[in-house]
Amino acid sequence: MVLSLVPPTGGPPKTKVKDISSRRMHRIKQVQDLFLSGLKRSEIAQRFGISKRMVDLDLQDGRQNYQNVAMGVDQQETIGEQITLLLKCQWLAMRDYQKFANENSKVGSLRLVGEFHTKLMTLLQTTGLVREVPKKFILDEFNPFEDPEFMEKFDAIILEAREKGIKIFGL
Repeated sequence: MVLSLVPPTGGPPKTKVKDISSRRMHRIKQVQDLFLSGLKRSEIAQRFGISKRMVDLDLQDGRQNYQNVAMGVDQQETIGEQITLLLKCQWLAMRDYQKFANENSKVGSLRLVGEFHTKLMTLLQTTGLVREVPKKFILDEFNPFEDPEFMEKFDAIILEAREKGIKIFGL
């Protein structure tokens, strides 16, 4: 059986794609794993009973294979899927916050909401879709307490911590 890489959409690749047998492809993956784990080329060659030159060719063909596969990935679709997943997780954590009666569980849910928000903003920034992260949050909607007395105390503590420059995780 011979594996042939299909060129990615948008035209042919810059370099010709080689036909590689499934047996050699399997060895290429093993050679790459061993090389990345710290084995020397000579040790890899000895293990497979091949020359160091063949190890170099396997590593080179492996890199080319990964580049061809990476060029075929639809980056916009992948980023869209990640954004959708993070938004769904954030929504589910917020839904859990609304459902929980225990205050500790509510605070935990809010921390998760904050973590998903941070991951989402990081993704959006690294992809260039957003250039700046908001510097402040409105606390009224995120206060985990229903009792007015505790809501007021919670807000006061948050504001005091901000004035002192104390980092507040999840908010």
